[in-house]
Amino acid sequence: MTHGKRAFQGRGIMHVSLVVSDLRRSRAFYESILGLIPIKRPADLSFPGVWYFLGPQELHLIEARDTNINPLQHVAIEVTDVRAAKAALQAHKIQCVSELKAGAGGFHSIYCYDPDGNRLELCQPIGFGGVASRSDR
Repeated sequence: MTHGKRAFQGRGIMHVSLVVSDLRRSRAFYESILGLIPIKRPADLSFPGVWYFLGPQELHLIEARDTNINPLQHVAIEVTDVRAAKAALQAHKIQCVSELKAGAGGFHSIYCYDPDGNRLELCQPIGFGGVASRSDR
């Protein structure tokens, strides 16, 4: 691995795009249940979709017919209270696909699927030796 001068360097995740089959249904999930607020998209895009800010990153939902995905692929969304997130999912009859993982890797987390089968990890950082906190990044 080379650590010398590079022409460019990755600085972090700018956005994650998820393919969804029904944009209206997905908007209801991401906005009403997860509380995300849509942001303006460039007007020159030729496909339907919606964008959201998630902290300094963005989540882009793109409507398309083929939503075939790898089952291990997931998007991790940081939440302030993972237990409250789990309760909100259950209140909306959204099944969690894992038990609450307490403290693994410096996070409390729970996994679920959005309406199109995109796997989501809702995680609450708790700190752990060797894992950088948000303020250290």
